[in-house]
Amino acid sequence: MHLRATEVVKRPALLGRLTGLSVAEFERLLEPFSREYHQQVIEPRVTAPHRVRGVGGGQKGALPEVGDKLLFILMYTRLYPLLIVQGMFFGMAEPTGCATSKQQVVSKDWNRWLRKEGKWRGKE
Repeated sequence: MHLRATEVVKRPALLGRLTGLSVAEFERLLEPFSREYHQQVIEPRVTAPHRVRGVGGGQKGALPEVGDKLLFILMYTRLYPLLIVQGMFFGMAEPTGCATSKQQVVSKDWNRWLRKEGKWRGKE
């Protein structure tokens, strides 16, 4: 099973159960999330002083699409599944799921951003 945001939004009931959001709410979050992700993750990597590869170079991440990253975060903070299960949902091994959750979910910046957007579903 590989959950992808483009497929999950076609099933509003499933999206609601996994994230607690409607399709409209998810799509409304996507633009500001994309902007924040670019600012917090992409820009620091691109402007790193000792960068070896050009933009777009190197291995692609387990969740290449921004919508999939947002779905990963929202689903994890709502359901708190075991990382092996979360990895299975998104087609990645447990270590990759663990690393992704640390990068994407544990970040206080993302938690703060979700609270600001009024979409925080996790524990305080």
